Amino acid sequence: MSQSVDLLIEQGRIDQIERQVERSLDDGNINGSEWIVRKLATTGHTDAVERLQSHVKRAYDKQGSVKSKSSEAIWDYRKFLAISALTAYNSGERDLCYELFLKLDRNWMSPSFVSRVAHKARENGDMEFLRRMESSPSPLMREAALASLAMHHVDKSDVEAIKETAATFEREFGKNNKHWSIYRRITDDRSVKDPSKRFVATTIAMQRVPMDSPHYAPIARDHAKLLGQLHPDKPLPEDWLGKLNSDPKLKLHVELEHAAGVGLVAAKPQVVEEVAATVDEQSSLDRPKPDLKAQRLGEQVHQRIAAISAFPAFLISTRQSKSYYSNPKGVLGLKDERSLKHLRSAIAVRKFDESVSDMTQTWAWKDKTVVAIDRHKYVYEGEPYDKPSARTWDGQRGWYQDSTGQFARYRSFSDTFKNHYFRPCSFLYLGDHRFTWADVEDYPNFFVGSTVAVKYADYQSLPDEDFEGEPCFVIRSFPREEQLWISQRSGKLVGHVLFISSGIRKRIHQMESLRRMAGQTFETRDAAMHWIEEVASDDQRRQVFADWFDLHRNNQHPHSLTIFQDYREVASGIELPHVEWRSDWSHEGKRYKYNVARLEVTQVTTQPELTPLIEQALPNKGDTINDWRFSTPVKYEFDPEMPESRIHDMVDKAQSKRMENQRSLDRILQPLKAMVGQKAPKLAGRPMTGGQLPKIGSGSRTLLYFWALWCGPCKNDIPTLNRLSKNGLNVIAVHAPGTQPEKIKAAIKETGMEYSVILGAETKRNGFEPSKITGYPIEMFPCCVSIDKDGNIEAIGSLVDVMRSSD
Repeated sequence: MSQSVDLLIEQGRIDQIERQVERSLDDGNINGSEWIVRKLATTGHTDAVERLQSHVKRAYDKQGSVKSKSSEAIWDYRKFLAISALTAYNSGERDLCYELFLKLDRNWMSPSFVSRVAHKARENGDMEFLRRMESSPSPLMREAALASLAMHHVDKSDVEAIKETAATFEREFGKNNKHWSIYRRITDDRSVKDPSKRFVATTIAMQRVPMDSPHYAPIARDHAKLLGQLHPDKPLPEDWLGKLNSDPKLKLHVELEHAAGVGLVAAKPQVVEEVAATVDEQSSLDRPKPDLKAQRLGEQVHQRIAAISAFPAFLISTRQSKSYYSNPKGVLGLKDERSLKHLRSAIAVRKFDESVSDMTQTWAWKDKTVVAIDRHKYVYEGEPYDKPSARTWDGQRGWYQDSTGQFARYRSFSDTFKNHYFRPCSFLYLGDHRFTWADVEDYPNFFVGSTVAVKYADYQSLPDEDFEGEPCFVIRSFPREEQLWISQRSGKLVGHVLFISSGIRKRIHQMESLRRMAGQTFETRDAAMHWIEEVASDDQRRQVFADWFDLHRNNQHPHSLTIFQDYREVASGIELPHVEWRSDWSHEGKRYKYNVARLEVTQVTTQPELTPLIEQALPNKGDTINDWRFSTPVKYEFDPEMPESRIHDMVDKAQSKRMENQRSLDRILQPLKAMVGQKAPKLAGRPMTGGQLPKIGSGSRTLLYFWALWCGPCKNDIPTLNRLSKNGLNVIAVHAPGTQPEKIKAAIKETGMEYSVILGAETKRNGFEPSKITGYPIEMFPCCVSIDKDGNIEAIGSLVDVMRSSD
């Protein structure tokens, strides 16, 4: 749009905005119109939003028909409508939010957005709005309000109010929530942190939830653990144990959780052993018997690691040096295998040239504001590098300064800290942290050391051993891919091994444990993931992934070994190691380079001053800004006086250009898209690896990866292609014709390609027919073609797009 949306709204020219949005939507530009419709919603022009809904739906339906995923498009449409209401509430427009909920309810909004508003209202103490939602004629608003009110009563330990609200919820919405229960919600440890309040909730839930309910088991386990934790002198009630005889597996888990709460090594060894044998006979997974002692040790260690999560304010600064840059072949010389033995040998090398590598990092937060500063200085192959960066989020806006001095601007916490791991030190990275900086929905999964919760770690004892001069318990968890050495004297974590998985894996939708849990069979991964993400309870989701890791235990290889030293108290009863030694390996072609690093904590405080840190992430006038708050990012020079309307004008122009570029890309890919569903052409060219051309359609899926030596992005895909090849995919890299074979073979050796490579034969352009590489009209690099096991083309596009559509 040539004029600012803000200006048009201010002038009351809503009809002009509508006409231009309608044209844009009819052309399929959904992302380009999204923020404009939201702007209309948040400025009170609900009639215009309602009129535009038919155009939005038509655009999504059109997109869905092109993708053959109409249900996905309809879901996007509903989410698109709901987000306007959420934006209104976050902007303080409570009346507008309520009106939008009423208007959009007939289009079946996404319930999650209504729940998020109700959650925020409860968090803000906005009981007036919660009560208004409760009395609303909208079932979705009433359902979300009742759930949040129940949580509010749990916070207040109001037993009668909990019972009344939960009973009302179950009566009105229980039948429509077979996979979600109000009683499971009010007993969830993510929602209720205080154990005594959770115990009140689990006590009520145990009286109301029948044993045949899928929610009974997780509630029972939580109740047993809380009973042991809060009342260690009280045994499990005999009448309850009697009822549990009908479910030996659940009875075992209840006894284990109660013992863990009490802190005992073993509550009833004979009963546990007897029931565990029954569970093993019923399980399709060849798992070892539960090891209560190991599980208890693992949970205690992780409680210490995650203790800092509760601090409202905290700062930690560290300094690290690595041998990677000073030892071209590593501290051991290149090795042919990945092993714990080599990691132990590498970490024993405590002397290396620390002057060529110096990495400092600071993480600090106070209330909702968080900041991360790091600086990596090193010398690599004689060239010095200095890469500083800074990020900050204050609850509303995010800024990031990269190593080139440019700045990025974001609209969410997860975008601001995207791919920036919480790793000021290895010790803290291991923890299952749940900080207060961001909503759970926006929490990046790379902020936790493992996606498998500690309570599902299934730790197993290994033989005790002396480690770094300490007599240690040794425990291993396949689901969390870790091994721990824990001091027998102090209970502190002395050492840790992180494993990584590689090799052929069973697809998640083929897991027998998932089929039994869901009570149905899944034909595709997408169908299984839909059930896991949209239907399964939180406990079921965690259990599925724990089962998956356990199933692939033989695929795990040790990747890093860390030693923790010099523990010091940083707050009452909380200690952190101030020195870490770490060894790991990196790929050098087909061999492995072992490295060692030393880290020390230079500063810790629970009363940080954030202002000087935040200023490092904020731009000054004239600095270059990459603004990622919109569906189409824009670049400009920062000026604190610049009105937001001027940025919107830039977005308008960028979106128009993007649409034009997309049309050009579609034209380039159109000849390839026309081949989807057809038989793949026979490969033609010259093999660069092996003595003959590789085969297609020989009973396994094939990925053709078209690349060239001069293609920069192609190099980034090599590790992924190596992994796919190792996992059983028939990967064939087809180089563009016109390059000398010797140069291609040198590149294969230099970059460590571990898959088939050919120099493609070219068919020259003929009239309107484009030129082809081994039968494919390729005009851009990299480009991928996925071929099914029968030799039919099933997808084309980038590596990510092709693997997602073919999975």
